[in-house]
Amino acid sequence: MSTDGDEKALPRIVAEIPHVDLFHYDSDKSYSGMQFGVSAIAAKLARDGVIIVDDIRDNCWFHDFAATTEWDHAVLDGRCGLLDPSCRLLCPIPNVQPS
Repeated sequence: MSTDGDEKALPRIVAEIPHVDLFHYDSDKSYSGMQFGVSAIAAKLARDGVIIVDDIRDNCWFHDFAATTEWDHAVLDGRCGLLDPSCRLLCPIPNVQPS
């Protein structure tokens, strides 16, 4: 646990660990904050690692990330389950089909 803020804490933490199995990002909700957080750990993410990011409707970061990465991804919504078409997002997310 650190209260130093992402730009100080994440690089320091990442330097101290061999790999990341699970990364739950629940910090700076801005586009640049989400981008920084995931980018900071990306090189150390285990091959079968998992990233959890909440509040993806706050901006288009997840939309852009999903469109430009080859990583598998899914969108879960507490009200709708796996991205139900009736759930409206700020940005449509490509390649995610409801089950």
